[in-house]
Amino acid sequence: GTRQERPSASAPDQELALELTLAAEVAPKDSKEAAHIAEESLSNGVAAELLNVLDKMSTADREAATALATDIIRKLQSEDLTSDGDAAVVAVGLLSMTRTPRADSPGADSPRADLLATGDRDLLPLFPEHSSVRPDGELAIGGVGVRDLAEHFGTPAYIVDEAGLRNQASRFKDGLAARHPDSEVVFASKSLPCLAVYKLFAAAGLSIDVAGAGELVMALAAGVRPERMYLHGNAKTTAELTMALDAGVATVVVDNFDDIDRLEQLATRPQRVLIRIIPGVAPETHESQSTGGADSKFGLPLDQAREAITRIRASEKLQLDGLHLHIGSQILDTEPFAQAVEAVSVLGEFPVYDVGGGLGVRYTLKDEAP
Repeated sequence: GTRQERPSASAPDQELALELTLAAEVAPKDSKEAAHIAEESLSNGVAAELLNVLDKMSTADREAATALATDIIRKLQSEDLTSDGDAAVVAVGLLSMTRTPRADSPGADSPRADLLATGDRDLLPLFPEHSSVRPDGELAIGGVGVRDLAEHFGTPAYIVDEAGLRNQASRFKDGLAARHPDSEVVFASKSLPCLAVYKLFAAAGLSIDVAGAGELVMALAAGVRPERMYLHGNAKTTAELTMALDAGVATVVVDNFDDIDRLEQLATRPQRVLIRIIPGVAPETHESQSTGGADSKFGLPLDQAREAITRIRASEKLQLDGLHLHIGSQILDTEPFAQAVEAVSVLGEFPVYDVGGGLGVRYTLKDEAP
C-alpha cells in the first residue's frame, strides 16, 4: 500500500506507542515497512536493532527476535534512550512485536519465560497496583488477563484497577488524617469523570471537586451529596453557577471578581466560597501542567486577593471559608506545596486552606512518587 507520512523523531512520546503498535501490526505482512515505521518513530540507537528484530520475525526466528528485544529493553531502562525517558512505552511496544501467539504459549523453561524475568516483570512498577504477569507472558490487571478484557470489551479500552483506587484513596485519607485530624481529601474529578469513579470515591469518604456542568451532573447522578462538592473553574458560566447553587453545592471556588459579582446576584442564601490564589510557585513538572507560577491564568495574585477578601467579608450573600491554591499536576516533590502555603500565609489566617495540585505517579522507571 501507499506509505503515509509518520511523525518526525521529535513528535510527542504519546504518539510513539501508536507508531510501535502500527509497526507490530504491519510486521507479519511487510517487515521492511514495519521497520521503516519504527525507524522514523525512534531517533536513538535502537532503531537499527529494532529493524533486526523485525527481520528475524519475518523469517520466523522468534527466539532470536525475543532475545534481541530483551537486550533493547535493558538498554532503554539503563540509558534513558528515549526523548522523555519513557522507556516503558518503547519496551511494551517491542514486546508486543515479539509476543508468541496465545496458542503457542511457552513453558516455564522456554526463552519466552526467561524474557518475563528480565523484561515484562521489570515494568510492573509502572502498571496498576494489582498487576501481574502470567506464566505465558500475559499481563493481568486485578487477576483478569488483558487478552480476555480485549476480547470481551474490544480495544482501545481503559482498564482500571478498582481495588487499587480504593487503596490509594485510603492511603491519602488515612495519611492526612494522621497528621491533621480535621482534614479532608478532595478528588479532582476532571482526571477521570465517570459515574463508577464518582461512586467509588464518594463511598471511600472523599469529597468531590467538579469543574463545570458536565462533571456536576455526573457527580449528582452518581449519588455524591452536594455538601461534599466543590465547584471549580476559571471560566464558569452563569448557567453553571446557577446549577451549582440550585443543587446546593457546598463550596464555590472563586477565581476572579466576575465570579464574585455573579454569585452575589444569583445566591438566594449564604454561599460558602474559597478564593483561588496564585502563589507564584512553579513546581518541576511539564509546562502544560504547571498552574501556580506568577504568570498563571488561574486565580488571583496576592494584591488582588486582598481586595477580594475584603469584598467577600463585607458581602451579605457570601461566606469566606478560606483560600485555595493549585500549583500543578504530576508533582514528584512535596517541597513546592510547602513553598506555596508559605506564600499565601501573608494573607492572614483562615479556617480552610485547600492545598491543591496532583501528587505524581510513576510513569517511568526513574520516577519516584512521593
